[in-house]
Amino acid sequence: MNRNTNSAVAMKTVRRRLMLVIVALAGAWTPFAPALAQSAFFVEPFMGADIGVHLTDADSQFLPGKGYVHRAGNEGPASTNRHYITTVSHDYVSRDWTYDITFVSPASAPDDILFVGVGEAVPDPSYFNEPRNSLNFRVHQGLYGFSNGWRVDVAAHSVGYAVFTFIEMGVGYLPPTAPDTGTFTARIRKSGNEITFQILGTPILVTVPDVHSYAPFLDDSNSRIFFGNASGEYLFAEMRVLPTSVDVSH
Repeated sequence: MNRNTNSAVAMKTVRRRLMLVIVALAGAWTPFAPALAQSAFFVEPFMGADIGVHLTDADSQFLPGKGYVHRAGNEGPASTNRHYITTVSHDYVSRDWTYDITFVSPASAPDDILFVGVGEAVPDPSYFNEPRNSLNFRVHQGLYGFSNGWRVDVAAHSVGYAVFTFIEMGVGYLPPTAPDTGTFTARIRKSGNEITFQILGTPILVTVPDVHSYAPFLDDSNSRIFFGNASGEYLFAEMRVLPTSVDVSH
């Protein structure tokens, strides 16, 4: 048997042993697979037939596309039929993280408000189904709806009509450039007790200095990361929730 034949046999043996190790490791990790799949940190590109194991659509009100997700149905302008996709993990108030979500606003879409934040994110029927017990962006879209014309707010809403524990109104404006769509990325970053809200590529930047003081309703049972709205014409794409130690520069 020559040297080349010996080498080929040796490589086959190594590959066979490696495959046995991989199979054994896969079996050893099987009991932990659900916990790993539902890790608090993930990137979801919305390329599959569903929204992925890290997220939940409690009301079954969203449809996945190829690289995006959007509300089902055909809501008219200024609809308050709002629903939210949230993370399965619910203890983000005790973690440090960076959350990015890209959204697409067609110039011809109905007036709407897009919500992006952290909290319980259950529709509050006592306040137009805005997200209950949540700290979030309120991104008004549409020139006429709500008499606010593209206004962006950052607010902490508990439960009840116009009940806010924190609100900064008119921190910026995000009109799409007609007739094109407007594509924006919202970034929320928590480090210690501080949370910053930012729209990348714009001057919009708000700092909430102490989440426990300004959103006292948040705890380890209800602090999910979320997004949502009413109209199906707005698209949400690539959701990223990563530790603050990860470089998320674009």
